[in-house]
Amino acid sequence: MLNTSLNWGKGMHIVTIQPARIGMRYVLEGSLFTVLLITIAKYFFAFYLSYGNITTVYGAIGSIIGFLLWVYFSFIAVTFVAEMTNVRSKSANSNKSA
Repeated sequence: MLNTSLNWGKGMHIVTIQPARIGMRYVLEGSLFTVLLITIAKYFFAFYLSYGNITTVYGAIGSIIGFLLWVYFSFIAVTFVAEMTNVRSKSANSNKSA
């Protein structure tokens, strides 16, 4: 059963992640936007940690929770911008061929 689930997972990886040709212009726009989002999130997160008292609510595990939240929001920003870059590239390519 474990082997079946591992093989199914490999198949889903191939189906969901398809190679895409994206122009360098869109890659640069996406990377700059990602840096901007992560920088803004970093300042909001630093503000929250400096004024919020997370350790009184959660104790010693509060710092681990804070770190995991930072990783989660960073991953969301990267995923959002990657999808946005792919959609912009596809729409530009469809406009050229039409």
